[in-house]
Amino acid sequence: FYRGKSVAVVGNGEYAVKEASELKHIAAEVIIMTNGRPLEASGSDPQMRINQSKILKAEGDEDKIRRLITTDGPLEVDGVFVAEGTASALDLALKLGIENDGKVILTDANQQTNLPGLFAAGDCTGGLLQVAVAVGEGAKAGMAAAGFVRKLQGGREPTVQWGG
Repeated sequence: FYRGKSVAVVGNGEYAVKEASELKHIAAEVIIMTNGRPLEASGSDPQMRINQSKILKAEGDEDKIRRLITTDGPLEVDGVFVAEGTASALDLALKLGIENDGKVILTDANQQTNLPGLFAAGDCTGGLLQVAVAVGEGAKAGMAAAGFVRKLQGGREPTVQWGG
């Protein structure tokens, strides 16, 4: 829908920057609208356009927003994505002291973090950001977590044998 078009992402945190980063490969122009607030995200792309104007009104038709009226004047867009208020897994990881690289949670081959007994899987660990990958990592993390608990209870760690 937005290939070669101009889109706005409304938000001022990591979630907004991540959404904008994904969209920049599709849309001709991506503008992060912080709605009057400073951008509070690390590692934002210096080539990404940031607009800190306050949004006063959105105008459009029944199908989509076509224009944002801001304190600096109107901004014509082909679409608007709202990326506000969602805490990422990295926010929690930072609070817990989980090792990360500033973008994703770091895990070992069994999806365990640097905190014993705490496992992470899916998009928060980077990789291909695909459902199938997340499901596989989740299964691996689940098996490893079950083994961790069994070991705490004095049992043997389960082994998994794939194929024959």
